[in-house]
Amino acid sequence: MRVVYYPDQENIESGKGPSLHDLDKIKKKRPDLWALVYETMKKVKKADNLDFLKNKKEPWVAPLKYSKKPVHEFRIPPIKSGGVVRLYFIYDPIDTDKIIICSSELKKKTKGNPTKIKAAEEIYEEVYHGKKRVR
Repeated sequence: MRVVYYPDQENIESGKGPSLHDLDKIKKKRPDLWALVYETMKKVKKADNLDFLKNKKEPWVAPLKYSKKPVHEFRIPPIKSGGVVRLYFIYDPIDTDKIIICSSELKKKTKGNPTKIKAAEEIYEEVYHGKKRVR
């Protein structure tokens, strides 16, 4: 799969753009979690689909329950007492082998941050309604 970090970044380490800003903070505060995110994204890039993350007892990837749009989330790891990293993403409307990471956060509660979810929904609107084409 191809992974793009909105708005057009293909490198998770760049720290540029809204989707990577919080990951850059996580890298500094929680290098252990950032390393797990980095390794997971490497596996995603090598995979044909995300099924390998759905077959777990606690899924690492799932549709976002709190959104009316087709936004999904990675939970890396799915459960951890010290918190999990959530990456909110959408599937590219034209290239089904590409996902677009819209926003991210370090979560210690079960429900996602409404601001992060809204950002992902707005990016969905931009991408799916032709206002923005992500390379």
